[in-house]
Amino acid sequence: MGSVPGDAAEKPKAFVGISLSNDMAAIVRRLPGICAWAEANTQEFSFLIGDSLHRHNEIAFENSAPSSAQLKISAKTRQVREALDRLKAEHPNDRSFDIITSSEVARESSFEMKSRGFRMDYEQRDDFSECIDEAARSYLKRRGVSARPDEAAWMHSVSYQVEELAIFELLVERGFRALVYPGPQLPVMKAIVSGGLPGISGELEKLSLVELRIFEGLDP
Repeated sequence: MGSVPGDAAEKPKAFVGISLSNDMAAIVRRLPGICAWAEANTQEFSFLIGDSLHRHNEIAFENSAPSSAQLKISAKTRQVREALDRLKAEHPNDRSFDIITSSEVARESSFEMKSRGFRMDYEQRDDFSECIDEAARSYLKRRGVSARPDEAAWMHSVSYQVEELAIFELLVERGFRALVYPGPQLPVMKAIVSGGLPGISGELEKLSLVELRIFEGLDP
């Protein structure tokens, strides 16, 4: 999906999405392989840890109170950061990378405006909402949760994606041109990038999507 150009001069600035909803041990085991791929196929790359996004999963599926959810999220984020720092220390001659968190990106002044815009699109455009709902339905099924669109678990899944799109837009504005994920990309991202949702986001249409299928089984 959205293969990265082979010419070194055309290799993009990429960010690699890390979802905290996945098993932490599995994520840590896969980081060296992800780094090796990114070093070979990108001009430069950063890791995006979805810390603030993960609160939706903690609250909706783990019944965590907001304060408890934040403690769990902080611990998981620290675990990923420490694993990435070890990789840097073990391979000092390799190209380095940055670590970005969704909470840091969400502090940008335009984040709330972008989130509200995508929320309005969800409420007003059936083609857009169908893509969001497809991912929500699939994720809830994998979690063994039955929920209607007016129930909390469904609404948290929608909010996760709406906020994620706003964060992705902000990263495009920072010059990133490829989104790499160790698993399947979200239906809404595939639709936007392929031109199937015109008018939703000209910024996101600039992205190439890369699915590292060797890592399928991790949740989006």
